[in-house]
Amino acid sequence: MTELQIERKNCKWDRFWSPFIEGWAVFKDPQAHSTHIIAFWTRDQVKALCLYTNSEERRVTRNVVWHYYIVIQLAVSLASLCYGVLESIDDIAILGRDLVFIISVIFIFFRLIFFAQYANDVDAVIDALEDIHHCETKGPGRKEVQATKRLHFLLFMALIIAWFTFLISFVLIKISTPFWMESVTLPFHVAWPCHLHDPSKHPIAYCLIFVSQSTTLTYFLVWLGAVENMAVSIFFELTSSLRVLCIELRNLQEHCHGDESLLERELHRLTKFHQRIILLSDHWHLSFWSKFGDMLSEESAEVAEAVYEAYDPTVGSINIHQHFRFFILRAQKPLIMRASPFPPFNLILKQCYSILTVLSGTLE
Repeated sequence: MTELQIERKNCKWDRFWSPFIEGWAVFKDPQAHSTHIIAFWTRDQVKALCLYTNSEERRVTRNVVWHYYIVIQLAVSLASLCYGVLESIDDIAILGRDLVFIISVIFIFFRLIFFAQYANDVDAVIDALEDIHHCETKGPGRKEVQATKRLHFLLFMALIIAWFTFLISFVLIKISTPFWMESVTLPFHVAWPCHLHDPSKHPIAYCLIFVSQSTTLTYFLVWLGAVENMAVSIFFELTSSLRVLCIELRNLQEHCHGDESLLERELHRLTKFHQRIILLSDHWHLSFWSKFGDMLSEESAEVAEAVYEAYDPTVGSINIHQHFRFFILRAQKPLIMRASPFPPFNLILKQCYSILTVLSGTLE
């Protein structure tokens, strides 16, 4: 198969539905597990929308043309929204709604710019997590690891289904608003020169604007939903990897059965596994806040306890004991996603809370 054929295959829309088909198959069979991690599937969804700007996608001419078209379409939408603000200055409710939509469009712009810069870094993280997912677990913890991976996959798939259900519902309600509210003529309050948005004066232009708003709204919200799912799922995959590490550590002594050479090899492997997760958490920052980010920090703190449980002072040489001590020492520092040169968001929240406490005390 040539590169061009591979690219054409990769752009098929069935890539968008594949995660749901995979999720249903795993749900039906208690013994089944996902062939890929959630982040891999959600990245496929973004690629199916032809708006994933890594170096590979940018080599495809039609994708680049589509990217420019989409950006121009979004810029036109932002300009019409900003122009519409001039008509809503006297009405604070409409003005507030218009500003919310303007901020939302600006946020999408920032997301586009962000992925244009860092999509290759996203690939590096997802590919590394995909490799970790396919690593085979041996020993007594194997079934528990498989059950954990399956449960995490199904939980996140349920979250994705719920998220897209609410998203599509919002899109349908927003597009249909002009049909059941007389005061609303378009899904979004905008203004165009020569009153092109007025259906009584320019019916054809009005229809084109309505179709443009509807398609742009649907496309970008679905794209943004897939992008956010991908970003959050990477936190989730890192957390799952830490859970697998803890399971393997707690079953280490039972797996080795006092075999010092096997214990040393397994301890070395698990140490490298932990080091890989640490490097991934410091490699690329995906979001400034997330419940899954908190889960990552909490689960990483469990690693030190799992290593301590795996340590048996009566088994192994001095070298192995020192390895255990090093592992425990390093695992005591919780993992926090960072975006250099900015400080971790946890630190920002802590400082904000401290300032709020001081202000509250002062006011009292």
